[in-house]
Amino acid sequence: MPLNAPSEDPVEYAEQALLGALLHQPDHLPAISRQLHTQDWTLPTHRALYQAINQRPTPHTETEHRAWYVAVTSAAARTIRTFTPAYASTLLSCCPDPANAPAYARMVLAGSIRRTIARHAHRLAQAARIDTAGGLQPDNTLAAHRELADAARQATARWGTVAPRPVTLPATERSASAPPSQTRDEEGLLAALAASPDTIHHTARWLTPDNFCHDRHKIIYECMTTLHHRCDPIDPVTLTWEAQQLGALAHNRLTPQDIRHLTTPRSGDSAYWADRLLKTALIRTAATAGTAVRTAAEEPSTAPGALLAACRTATARIDEAHQRWRGHRQDATETRAGPAQPVVHYGRAVTPPGNSVPAEAPRAAHRRPK
Repeated sequence: MPLNAPSEDPVEYAEQALLGALLHQPDHLPAISRQLHTQDWTLPTHRALYQAINQRPTPHTETEHRAWYVAVTSAAARTIRTFTPAYASTLLSCCPDPANAPAYARMVLAGSIRRTIARHAHRLAQAARIDTAGGLQPDNTLAAHRELADAARQATARWGTVAPRPVTLPATERSASAPPSQTRDEEGLLAALAASPDTIHHTARWLTPDNFCHDRHKIIYECMTTLHHRCDPIDPVTLTWEAQQLGALAHNRLTPQDIRHLTTPRSGDSAYWADRLLKTALIRTAATAGTAVRTAAEEPSTAPGALLAACRTATARIDEAHQRWRGHRQDATETRAGPAQPVVHYGRAVTPPGNSVPAEAPRAAHRRPK
């Protein structure tokens, strides 16, 4: 942006007008300084001048005003070399009416909120990608989520209002953002549930069909939970029938052969596979939310109130996914603390390999002392 003309960017133009208003009428400074911080300005030149203005007492007479003007412009020029007396004159000419300084300050604050939310949303999406590639440990994702939530709360307190109708956020992406291990985890869970249908009620409390990325796996899991809810047996025959009732066998979305293949009982811990799927769902929800919020924040027509409401919706989705993962981990820990249960192979109890109960050692015969 040339420093001798009004900016073509609306936010930078509002900053120029506000600084021109403060140079014209410094008595606006007490109210503006309570609303805006130094980091709210886009350009380093504007930040340097605003900081210099805040560091000097407000003048009250015309003589004090002239001395104050020279002092603040000289201090800004010493701080950053791009600030010149000519640019100070440009700022004065950019202000149509110094009395409109509060309105200009509101525009500057809106631009700062958009940039702040966009920056934190970008970090959230990056953290989700890092956690996906780093073994599905959502530590970075949860830390970035907390930072975004804190930034949104602070911005809401500064802006003062939240729009009742936020920006519409897209649903969590499924297969488009699924990690390579997602297919293995979903197939492992379905096989473990087929081997131990009695564990479905623990899994279904926290894992929903929407947590699956692949449509075939989602349908089979939905059939399993439906049959379990009705206390019906779960095997390839009943699953195929239930899939037909859901209309899933039409148009080759799912075939009976798929059901038989994906529900072949295999030894495994369903809680382990469910835990991985819930972590993946948490990270995927955060990635989708971060991308959507950043897109909304970078759209100039997005009102700050609507953006903050959308940000609150996005963080609530992440909170829900996090609570599901934590709840399942706690439930699985309590379940493992109980006695080991045999695997049910299509309704027939089978002792899991490696979990056989050792026979009780014979007791020593009681002998009377001689």
